[in-house]
Amino acid sequence: MPIPFQPLGNRIFVRRAVAPTTTAGGLHIPETALRAATDRGVVVAVGPGGRDNTGRLIRVSVAVGDTVLFNRQAIEFDMPVEGGGSEKLVLVQEHEILGVAAAKPATKRGRPAGARQSSNVVAGDIAGRDIVKKAS
Repeated sequence: MPIPFQPLGNRIFVRRAVAPTTTAGGLHIPETALRAATDRGVVVAVGPGGRDNTGRLIRVSVAVGDTVLFNRQAIEFDMPVEGGGSEKLVLVQEHEILGVAAAKPATKRGRPAGARQSSNVVAGDIAGRDIVKKAS
């Protein structure tokens, strides 16, 4: 759903991730154990960025759709959305974001995408060291 507000400066709107309430085996997870899992979320909207001492614009380093880890004491409030409803969003500044989830590299049959097939043959010796031989 589009958000009718754009954050200002280096502020970011984050939709808090919903933690599972049961395990794969069907056990119920108590509310106190879920607290640590709810410190992450998906970026919904990003402000234009902050200004340095000379007035130059410094862009925000996260983008919409990034999964981020943020401080537990972040401000959470009800944001009105189109259609008359509201949803809970977290408002954080860029320096309050503790980390961004790394993108998984695209792999094809165990090799990174774009990697060339090596003409070298790798064999291991008894001690587990790799021995590289040129293919003949």
